[in-house]
Amino acid sequence: RKGSKQLLNVKEGAFLCNIFSLFGNEIEGAKRGSRGGEINLFKDESGKSNFDIFKQTASPNAKLAIQLKQLQIKDIKLTYLNQPQATNVDINFNDVLLKGNFNDKSFRLDTKGKIHINKVVADGNMFVTNKNISVEIAMDVNRETQKYSFTKGNIVIEKSEFSIAGFLVALKNETQVNFKLLNEGKDIQQLFALFPEKYRNNFAGADGSGQYALSAAVNGAFGKSSLPKVDIQLDLKNSQLKFGKYNKLLKQVNATAKYESDENGNNKIIISKFNCTLNDQPFNFRLSLIKLSNPTFDFYANGVLHLSELSPFIADSIMQDIDGAIMFNNFHLQ
Repeated sequence: RKGSKQLLNVKEGAFLCNIFSLFGNEIEGAKRGSRGGEINLFKDESGKSNFDIFKQTASPNAKLAIQLKQLQIKDIKLTYLNQPQATNVDINFNDVLLKGNFNDKSFRLDTKGKIHINKVVADGNMFVTNKNISVEIAMDVNRETQKYSFTKGNIVIEKSEFSIAGFLVALKNETQVNFKLLNEGKDIQQLFALFPEKYRNNFAGADGSGQYALSAAVNGAFGKSSLPKVDIQLDLKNSQLKFGKYNKLLKQVNATAKYESDENGNNKIIISKFNCTLNDQPFNFRLSLIKLSNPTFDFYANGVLHLSELSPFIADSIMQDIDGAIMFNNFHLQ
């Protein structure tokens, strides 16, 4: 709500500069530091914001300019509520250092630091929640067009490291994004930590090892009535997996899985191939789930499944002492 929080509440601040530049019309090499407190940014439906005071105004009589080149932030909480874009961001900056000629119309921005994302909400959708992130990125910033282009990017989410490329453009009523993320590794268990809280419990006790590659592409607009297109692909090669309640080890797993969500929020998961060894026998399947909130599905399978392995998923009041096996031979179910 507008005015419910102070714009700026900093416990400790510092401003350093070259002492000889004080005798001229321009203070050079300035460094600004802040420690402890809050920054609360707000933009209402009409586009007016509580941080308009930072906008520069041209004045022919201006005598003094401050060339800020470095900004260090420690233990600062940032909230950003944008009503036109239906965006709500809550982040803790644990220790972040930014370098660049901030007064120039275009400049290179170098950022390095550690943050904790409490939540990122866009158009009522929770995109990120409760994540520790380390960043080391470089961006070309154009203040006139509000375009930010990644020239170098490494982001560590929890323990998974991603490379990032692309750009974003901050417009009045939306933010245009076009970027890609890539993560490759051998510890599949780290990927389960990336799931949102509401899905993570479904993978409690999950474990795995082996080669994998995870890529994500986001392209489109974040706004009050618009969402970007999201494409995520996971490839597994000669891996091993074990999922929580299903305490059997899947060996020699080779799989390709895709998640897609369009501009209207329609989403689907397609597992185009999943081959593994289960109980020393080959097992493979294909699966598509369309519209995950109320999904339709298409399932193909070949292999043998022991009925006793289903007991963790069936309540004792429904069925006990399951025995036998199911043999899938070109099985198809819609």
